[in-house]
Amino acid sequence: MAKQLFLENVASDLFIKFGVGKRDLIFEIIDPKYGDHKHIKGKTKVVLDGTISQLRYAPAFDTPFVKEQKFDTTQGGKIEVKGITFNHLRVYAPKSNPCLQKFMLINPLCIQMGGKLFDVQDEDAKRTKRLEATRLRRKAAVLLEDNYDVQKLASVAIVLQPANPSIINMQIGQLEELISNYIDKTPQVVIDAFNNDEADLIYSFNKAISIGLITIDVTNSKVVWTETGGKIFDVPQGVAAHRRWITFVNSQEGQIVYDVIKERFGDDK
Repeated sequence: MAKQLFLENVASDLFIKFGVGKRDLIFEIIDPKYGDHKHIKGKTKVVLDGTISQLRYAPAFDTPFVKEQKFDTTQGGKIEVKGITFNHLRVYAPKSNPCLQKFMLINPLCIQMGGKLFDVQDEDAKRTKRLEATRLRRKAAVLLEDNYDVQKLASVAIVLQPANPSIINMQIGQLEELISNYIDKTPQVVIDAFNNDEADLIYSFNKAISIGLITIDVTNSKVVWTETGGKIFDVPQGVAAHRRWITFVNSQEGQIVYDVIKERFGDDK
């Protein structure tokens, strides 16, 4: 009796967790080797902690437990038991069919019961995720629309594509297009790029290289003034030059160099 109670508690917890009878559920095949269609029997049993419960999918009842199917509402005294077919790897179980929802949730083939064939898809969670993704895309789009400064857009683009040297020379329309391509799939990355305090520093570094003000030497071990060859800072092995630049600018010497470079940007216009 105690073991059966344990099984029923597990089942009850699953029914509550997934809102049986309160929301629609979708069950999906996990292993794609079954193709578009897979059929499972409408009768099975659950074994848990040594307790066996017989299950059957009989739409006339609200429960799949055979022992709880006390009465027969079908003609001729027969209980109609149905098999279940996954169409396109899915079974739709509406809230109006609690027997199907319960039968699928506590089926030994379901991942929730330790099986490996199918699992329940939390449509509410998916909907919440979709809404959040939509909200992020809108937020990223607003940030893009509200920024008309070429340098800011270039800074964001460089954060998105740090290895793309052509960004420095892009026009505003090209920068907007580049950033827009990221908004649909990775809106949070775009938002973070707009809020990245280091973006302007990365832009200044790439800009200084593009106008020939500074150079990364052939050994990639230091950054020098192009005119004089004088060393600005060393680049440790395995560290990207622009990352070392960010650290350098935070020093007193680096801030002086940064101010000089910004002044030269003005001369270059």
